[in-house]
Amino acid sequence: MSLPKIKESTLLAVLSKATQSDPMEYCTQMMDKYPESARVIATTAASLSGSLTGEDAGLEEQLTAALVVSAAMFLTYESVGAEIEGKQLEDLFDA
Repeated sequence: MSLPKIKESTLLAVLSKATQSDPMEYCTQMMDKYPESARVIATTAASLSGSLTGEDAGLEEQLTAALVVSAAMFLTYESVGAEIEGKQLEDLFDA
């Protein structure tokens, strides 16, 4: 199964929902909601933050970069999930 193409309307809906709280709160909620995926996302974000900010960056700058990467990854994760759920509903009503 390949990943679905994310429709603009789905992305806007997920983004609208996500921006109702600050990024730290959003990421915390997502980590609680998807603990297994959160471990992978947090590890990847921490790894990427170093390459985004450079080796000489301070801890605060690296944490901010990791937060931004995490939020973007969670938005993508939720968008894919919403597309899959929408497709399943379409298939259910078309049957």
